[in-house]
This record gives sequence, C-alpha cells and structure tokens, in this order.
Amino acid sequence: MSHLILQAVDAHYANKKILQQIDLGPLAAGQLHVLLGANAAGKSTLLKRIYGELTGHGEIFWGAQSISKLKKEHPLFPRYVPQDTQMNSSMTVFEAILIPLKQSGAWQVSDADMRSIDQLMQQLAIAHLAARKIQHLSGGQRQLVAIAQALICQPKILLLDEPTSALDLHHQFELLRLLKQIAKAQQICILTILHDINLALNFADSLSVLHQGEIYASGTPQQVITPQMLADVYRVRAHLLHSHHQQAVVVVEAAL
Repeated sequence: MSHLILQAVDAHYANKKILQQIDLGPLAAGQLHVLLGANAAGKSTLLKRIYGELTGHGEIFWGAQSISKLKKEHPLFPRYVPQDTQMNSSMTVFEAILIPLKQSGAWQVSDADMRSIDQLMQQLAIAHLAARKIQHLSGGQRQLVAIAQALICQPKILLLDEPTSALDLHHQFELLRLLKQIAKAQQICILTILHDINLALNFADSLSVLHQGEIYASGTPQQVITPQMLADVYRVRAHLLHSHHQQAVVVVEAAL
C-alpha cells in the first residue's frame, strides 16, 4: 500500500519560517486523514507546501518516490482544493469539470469522459447543476465543483482546505461520508483540514494536530483528541462524551 510521508519539512513565507521541521506520516492511500489546529497554526501553509506552492527544506515522498519537485502533469502530483476557489464564472459546471480532465490530452470529448463526469456529479449531488453557470452557484456548490475538478483527474493525493466550511450540517456529513468512501474505493490519500473537531472524530481514519508550526500529535482520533490536547491547542476546558453507539463528541465547558 502506498502512503504519503513528510520528513523534516519546513516552509517560509515573506522571510518568516511558518512550519518547523514537520515529520508526518505514513498517511496511507485509501484513507481520510484530517489536520486540526487553532487559527494561524500553519494548516493551510502545510497543504500549500505539499502541493508545491510554497518552498522550503525537507522531503515529501509517495511511497519510495520523492514528489517534492514533480511537474503538475505527473500522475503523482497532488491535487489541491483551497478554501477560496477560483474558477471562470462564465463556464457551466460541466465545462468546469471537463477542463482539468482534458488539459493534458485531446479536446475531443469521448463517451467515457461524459460517463466519468456524470458519475462524479451524481456522487457529489451536483448533477442538476450541470448546465448552470459558475457565477450563479452558492459558495457551497462552488466548493463541490472544485472538489469534482480535482477528483476527475483520479489523483493519488488529494489536499482539501476546509471543504465543509460553506456547507450546512447535513451536507458536511454527506460530503465527508462520500470522501471517505471515494478514498477507499479509489485508493486515494486524502488529507483535509477541518475546523469542526466533532466531524474529525466521526470521519477521520487518522488525525494530526498542528500547533505553532509543529506537529503536536498524530494517531487515531481517539488517541489524539483528549482534554489535554484541547487545553493545550485550543485553550478550552472540555471533555469527551460517549454515546451508546460508542461515538464521542467534544463538549466544551469553558475557555481557558
């Protein structure tokens, strides 16, 4: 099984070191990996560093192969969906998803292309938007289209920056359920930033907490999300409440 590994990775922005010697992984293919942390911890910076948008020292591997200097056309190059997505507002949803699929090949649209796009739109519940212009979509719908643009390329590594931020509670659960399913079915390593700790508890296969530019802890959600971590990283007094289904929720009692 392939996996993503970061070794002594740092990142610089405006002559300031944002990340401090990050060692992370192995993050296995076929799983949903969640990155947590307080504001300004360096979470988005870490995704941009893996994607290659920011430079720094250290090595990033997919299995035994370094991916630090791959060109975007390489099949192992990560796909990245930022929180604020940019796309041509005059395109339709179908066109927006088609473009990344055809960037490295002929522009003739095959029946297989049509089936792939239709299946993906059905999975993400945006098939009814196929002919709608991007400019007429809500923020949540635009985010789903951006995720479709990444998934249509069948990446090995998918990086998502708070993909649930513009979605209501129902669609947050549906999207994460689907991402977990897609990761397993297509053997994709998905690394996503989440703001909601309870969503991470429900859906993460593995979880890492970034604190002041360093990895505070990594492991299963049950190993990582503890009252001590919540106090150290989020500065709250909290406890975990377990339901009769053995699921846990974080209950915050007070700020520290």
